[in-house]
Amino acid sequence: LKRPPGVVPSRPTGGPRCKAMYANPSHASQTVYYPDGPHVYGAMAGDGSAPFDGCKGAPRAFLRGQRRRMNILPLGVALFVPWFLFAVIFGAMSFSIHYNLPGITYSVLGVGFLVVLFMASLAAHSVKQRLTNDPEHAPTWYVFLLLACFIAWAAGACVGDVNFSQNMAPFYDITNLNLYTGVDPGSSGGQMLMDAGRILFTEDARLDLTKSMGFKSTQMYCVAPVGRRSNTSDGQLERLLNYDFWAVGIGCCTSDGPGFHCGQFSNPHAHGGLRLMEDSHRAYFRLAVQ
Repeated sequence: LKRPPGVVPSRPTGGPRCKAMYANPSHASQTVYYPDGPHVYGAMAGDGSAPFDGCKGAPRAFLRGQRRRMNILPLGVALFVPWFLFAVIFGAMSFSIHYNLPGITYSVLGVGFLVVLFMASLAAHSVKQRLTNDPEHAPTWYVFLLLACFIAWAAGACVGDVNFSQNMAPFYDITNLNLYTGVDPGSSGGQMLMDAGRILFTEDARLDLTKSMGFKSTQMYCVAPVGRRSNTSDGQLERLLNYDFWAVGIGCCTSDGPGFHCGQFSNPHAHGGLRLMEDSHRAYFRLAVQ
Protein backbone atom coordinates (compact mmCIF):
# COMPACT_ATOMS: atom_id res chain seq x y z
CA LEU A 1 0.00 0.00 0.00
CA LYS A 2 1.17 3.51 -0.78
CA ARG A 3 0.97 6.29 1.74
CA PRO A 4 -0.99 9.42 0.83
CA PRO A 5 1.15 12.31 -0.43
CA GLY A 6 2.58 14.53 2.30
CA VAL A 7 2.43 11.92 5.03
CA VAL A 8 5.75 11.57 6.81
CA PRO A 9 6.45 8.10 8.09
CA SER A 10 7.39 7.68 11.70
CA ARG A 11 11.06 7.27 12.61
CA PRO A 12 12.20 3.66 12.40
CA THR A 13 12.78 2.04 15.71
CA GLY A 14 15.40 -0.41 16.87
CA GLY A 15 18.59 1.46 15.86
CA PRO A 16 20.67 4.43 16.96
CA ARG A 17 19.60 7.83 15.62
CA CYS A 18 17.96 6.71 12.35
CA LYS A 19 16.70 9.71 10.34
CA ALA A 20 14.10 9.56 7.57
CA MET A 21 14.36 12.10 4.77
CA TYR A 22 12.57 12.51 1.48
CA ALA A 23 14.49 13.24 -1.66
CA ASN A 24 11.41 14.88 -3.23
CA PRO A 25 8.22 15.80 -1.36
CA SER A 26 6.14 14.76 -4.38
CA HIS A 27 7.52 11.25 -4.18
CA ALA A 28 7.35 10.93 -0.44
CA SER A 29 5.04 8.01 -0.73
CA GLN A 30 7.48 6.04 -2.84
CA THR A 31 11.06 6.87 -1.85
CA VAL A 32 12.62 7.16 1.60
CA TYR A 33 16.29 8.24 1.95
CA TYR A 34 18.20 6.95 4.95
CA PRO A 35 21.63 8.64 5.21
CA ASP A 36 22.59 6.38 8.09
CA GLY A 37 21.86 3.16 6.26
CA PRO A 38 23.46 0.05 7.66
CA HIS A 39 25.25 -1.13 4.52
CA VAL A 40 25.89 1.57 1.92
CA TYR A 41 26.18 5.27 2.55
CA GLY A 42 23.25 7.03 0.90
CA ALA A 43 21.33 3.79 0.28
CA MET A 44 17.77 4.22 -0.97
CA ALA A 45 15.00 2.43 0.83
CA GLY A 46 11.79 1.86 -0.99
CA ASP A 47 10.42 -0.03 -3.95
CA GLY A 48 12.95 -2.47 -5.33
CA SER A 49 15.48 -1.82 -2.61
CA ALA A 50 17.07 -4.31 -0.29
CA PRO A 51 15.24 -4.97 2.95
CA PHE A 52 16.17 -2.57 5.71
CA ASP A 53 16.81 -3.95 9.15
CA GLY A 54 15.56 -0.98 11.10
CA CYS A 55 18.99 0.56 11.78
CA LYS A 56 19.89 -2.19 14.17
CA GLY A 57 23.55 -1.76 13.33
CA ALA A 58 25.37 1.54 12.84
CA PRO A 59 27.57 1.88 9.71
CA ARG A 60 31.02 0.42 10.39
CA ALA A 61 32.73 3.25 8.48
CA PHE A 62 31.35 5.84 10.90
CA LEU A 63 31.94 4.02 14.16
CA ARG A 64 34.60 5.52 16.42
CA GLY A 65 37.57 3.14 16.50
CA GLN A 66 38.47 1.57 19.77
CA ARG A 67 41.64 3.01 21.23
CA ARG A 68 44.41 0.59 22.07
CA ARG A 69 45.29 0.82 25.69
CA MET A 70 48.86 1.73 26.54
CA ASN A 71 50.65 -1.09 28.31
CA ILE A 72 52.44 0.50 31.25
CA LEU A 73 54.93 -2.36 31.64
CA PRO A 74 56.75 -1.86 28.29
CA LEU A 75 56.72 1.89 28.92
CA GLY A 76 58.37 1.46 32.32
CA VAL A 77 60.90 -1.01 30.93
CA ALA A 78 61.79 1.30 28.03
CA LEU A 79 62.25 4.20 30.45
CA PHE A 80 64.16 2.66 33.32
CA VAL A 81 66.18 -0.23 31.85
CA PRO A 82 68.43 1.98 29.63
CA TRP A 83 68.84 4.48 32.48
CA PHE A 84 69.78 1.73 34.93
CA LEU A 85 72.17 0.15 32.41
CA PHE A 86 73.94 3.48 31.85
CA ALA A 87 74.24 4.12 35.60
CA VAL A 88 75.75 0.68 36.28
CA ILE A 89 78.23 0.81 33.39
CA PHE A 90 79.24 4.41 34.10
CA GLY A 91 79.73 3.70 37.80
CA ALA A 92 81.80 0.59 37.15
CA MET A 93 84.03 2.39 34.65
CA SER A 94 84.43 5.60 36.67
CA PHE A 95 85.01 4.78 40.31
CA SER A 96 87.25 2.78 42.61
CA ILE A 97 86.23 -0.65 41.29
CA HIS A 98 87.96 0.27 38.02
CA TYR A 99 91.07 1.34 39.92
CA ASN A 100 91.26 -1.56 42.38
CA LEU A 101 89.51 -4.41 40.53
CA PRO A 102 89.69 -3.80 36.77
CA GLY A 103 88.81 -7.44 36.02
CA ILE A 104 85.43 -7.12 37.71
CA THR A 105 84.88 -3.82 35.91
CA TYR A 106 85.26 -5.40 32.48
CA SER A 107 83.10 -8.34 33.59
CA VAL A 108 80.31 -5.88 34.38
CA LEU A 109 80.88 -4.31 30.97
CA GLY A 110 80.51 -7.74 29.35
CA VAL A 111 77.29 -8.51 31.24
CA GLY A 112 75.89 -5.18 30.08
CA PHE A 113 76.66 -6.12 26.49
CA LEU A 114 74.83 -9.43 27.00
CA VAL A 115 71.78 -7.41 28.02
CA VAL A 116 72.05 -5.50 24.74
CA LEU A 117 72.27 -8.79 22.82
CA PHE A 118 69.17 -10.07 24.63
CA MET A 119 67.27 -6.94 23.60
CA ALA A 120 68.49 -7.49 20.04
CA SER A 121 67.07 -11.02 20.02
CA LEU A 122 63.70 -9.75 21.26
CA ALA A 123 63.65 -7.02 18.62
CA ALA A 124 64.56 -9.46 15.84
CA HIS A 125 61.85 -11.92 16.92
CA SER A 126 59.25 -9.14 17.08
CA VAL A 127 60.15 -7.81 13.64
CA LYS A 128 59.98 -11.35 12.24
CA GLN A 129 56.49 -11.78 13.70
CA ARG A 130 55.42 -8.48 12.18
CA LEU A 131 56.72 -9.49 8.76
CA THR A 132 54.54 -12.60 8.91
CA ASN A 133 51.49 -10.31 9.27
CA ASP A 134 50.83 -11.17 12.87
CA PRO A 135 48.82 -8.15 14.11
CA GLU A 136 49.46 -8.99 17.74
CA HIS A 137 53.17 -8.20 17.45
CA ALA A 138 54.41 -4.65 17.03
CA PRO A 139 58.21 -4.27 16.99
CA THR A 140 58.22 -0.62 18.07
CA TRP A 141 58.91 -1.19 21.78
CA TYR A 142 61.60 -3.79 21.28
CA VAL A 143 63.41 -1.88 18.55
CA PHE A 144 63.36 1.27 20.65
CA LEU A 145 64.54 -0.66 23.69
CA LEU A 146 67.40 -2.19 21.69
CA LEU A 147 68.61 1.20 20.45
CA ALA A 148 68.23 2.83 23.87
CA CYS A 149 70.12 0.03 25.64
CA PHE A 150 72.94 0.05 23.11
CA ILE A 151 73.35 3.83 23.37
CA ALA A 152 73.25 3.60 27.18
CA TRP A 153 75.86 0.83 27.22
CA ALA A 154 78.22 2.57 24.78
CA ALA A 155 77.83 5.99 26.42
CA GLY A 156 78.35 4.58 29.91
CA ALA A 157 81.53 2.77 28.82
CA CYS A 158 83.06 5.68 26.88
CA VAL A 159 82.10 8.54 29.19
CA GLY A 160 82.96 6.50 32.28
CA ASP A 161 86.42 5.63 30.95
CA VAL A 162 87.14 9.28 30.08
CA ASN A 163 85.97 10.40 33.52
CA PHE A 164 88.15 7.76 35.16
CA SER A 165 91.33 8.60 33.25
CA GLN A 166 91.03 12.37 33.55
CA ASN A 167 89.47 12.85 36.98
CA MET A 168 89.23 9.79 39.18
CA ALA A 169 92.54 8.01 38.47
CA PRO A 170 94.66 11.06 39.45
CA PHE A 171 92.57 11.41 42.61
CA TYR A 172 93.09 7.76 43.56
CA ASP A 173 96.81 8.08 42.81
CA ILE A 174 97.07 11.00 45.23
CA THR A 175 95.02 9.40 48.01
CA ASN A 176 97.06 6.18 47.81
CA LEU A 177 100.21 8.13 48.70
CA ASN A 178 101.08 9.44 52.14
CA LEU A 179 99.84 12.61 53.84
CA TYR A 180 102.33 14.78 55.71
CA THR A 181 101.33 17.66 57.97
CA GLY A 182 103.33 20.39 59.66
CA VAL A 183 106.16 20.26 57.13
CA ASP A 184 108.73 23.04 57.58
CA PRO A 185 110.19 23.96 54.17
CA GLY A 186 113.35 25.23 55.87
CA SER A 187 114.23 22.08 57.78
CA SER A 188 112.48 19.26 55.93
CA GLY A 189 114.13 17.86 52.83
CA GLY A 190 112.50 16.34 49.82
CA GLN A 191 114.32 13.05 50.36
CA MET A 192 112.33 12.56 53.56
CA LEU A 193 108.98 12.86 51.77
CA MET A 194 109.44 10.73 48.69
CA ASP A 195 106.07 8.99 49.20
CA ALA A 196 104.15 12.22 49.81
CA GLY A 197 100.92 12.75 47.93
CA ARG A 198 99.60 15.66 50.03
CA ILE A 199 101.66 18.06 52.11
CA LEU A 200 100.45 20.59 54.66
CA PHE A 201 103.16 23.13 55.49
CA THR A 202 103.59 25.19 58.62
CA GLU A 203 101.84 28.53 59.02
CA ASP A 204 104.96 30.52 58.17
CA ALA A 205 105.41 28.87 54.75
CA ARG A 206 105.12 31.25 51.81
CA LEU A 207 105.85 31.26 48.10
CA ASP A 208 109.03 33.13 47.23
CA LEU A 209 107.79 34.92 44.13
CA THR A 210 111.10 36.72 43.66
CA LYS A 211 112.67 33.42 42.64
CA SER A 212 109.90 32.26 40.30
CA MET A 213 110.85 31.23 36.79
CA GLY A 214 109.31 29.90 33.59
CA PHE A 215 110.41 27.58 30.82
CA LYS A 216 108.66 27.63 27.48
CA SER A 217 108.27 24.59 25.29
CA THR A 218 105.04 25.05 23.34
CA GLN A 219 103.54 25.97 26.73
CA MET A 220 104.94 28.07 29.55
CA TYR A 221 105.94 25.89 32.51
CA CYS A 222 106.03 27.99 35.66
CA VAL A 223 107.69 27.29 39.04
CA ALA A 224 108.07 29.15 42.34
CA PRO A 225 109.88 27.85 45.48
CA VAL A 226 108.16 27.38 48.84
CA GLY A 227 110.04 29.46 51.42
CA ARG A 228 109.66 30.35 55.07
CA ARG A 229 108.86 33.68 56.60
CA SER A 230 111.47 35.02 59.02
CA ASN A 231 110.77 35.87 62.65
CA THR A 232 111.67 39.52 62.14
CA SER A 233 109.10 42.27 62.30
CA ASP A 234 109.25 42.99 58.57
CA GLY A 235 108.11 39.45 57.75
CA GLN A 236 110.60 38.94 54.96
CA LEU A 237 111.29 35.47 53.65
CA GLU A 238 114.41 33.70 54.81
CA ARG A 239 117.05 32.67 52.34
CA LEU A 240 117.17 28.89 52.48
CA LEU A 241 120.11 26.68 51.60
CA ASN A 242 117.92 24.32 49.58
CA TYR A 243 114.49 24.71 48.01
CA ASP A 244 113.05 21.22 47.78
CA PHE A 245 109.37 22.16 47.40
CA TRP A 246 108.10 24.07 44.39
CA ALA A 247 104.69 25.27 43.31
CA VAL A 248 104.08 24.66 39.62
CA GLY A 249 101.61 25.72 36.96
CA ILE A 250 101.20 26.05 33.20
CA GLY A 251 100.69 29.34 31.38
CA CYS A 252 100.62 31.55 34.49
CA CYS A 253 104.00 33.32 34.51
CA THR A 254 106.60 35.05 32.36
CA SER A 255 109.85 33.56 31.19
CA ASP A 256 112.06 36.58 31.84
CA GLY A 257 111.74 36.92 35.60
CA PRO A 258 109.29 37.04 38.51
CA GLY A 259 105.68 36.92 37.43
CA PHE A 260 104.24 33.76 38.98
CA HIS A 261 100.46 34.00 39.39
CA CYS A 262 99.30 30.38 39.40
CA GLY A 263 96.46 29.12 41.58
CA GLN A 264 96.23 30.53 45.11
CA PHE A 265 99.63 32.25 44.93
CA SER A 266 98.44 35.34 46.81
CA ASN A 267 96.29 33.57 49.43
CA PRO A 268 98.03 33.86 52.85
CA HIS A 269 95.94 30.95 54.18
CA ALA A 270 97.04 28.48 51.49
CA HIS A 271 99.59 26.20 53.17
CA GLY A 272 99.14 22.90 51.36
CA GLY A 273 99.89 21.27 48.05
CA LEU A 274 99.34 18.16 45.96
CA ARG A 275 102.07 16.15 44.32
CA LEU A 276 102.49 16.49 40.56
CA MET A 277 101.41 13.14 39.11
CA GLU A 278 101.72 13.84 35.37
CA ASP A 279 105.07 12.46 34.29
CA SER A 280 104.84 14.10 30.86
CA HIS A 281 105.24 17.56 32.44
CA ARG A 282 107.83 16.67 35.05
CA ALA A 283 110.91 17.15 32.81
CA TYR A 284 109.83 20.64 31.73
CA PHE A 285 109.21 21.78 35.30
CA ARG A 286 112.62 20.41 36.25
CA LEU A 287 114.22 22.51 33.50
CA ALA A 288 112.42 25.57 34.83
CA VAL A 289 113.77 24.87 38.34
CA GLN A 290 117.31 24.48 37.04
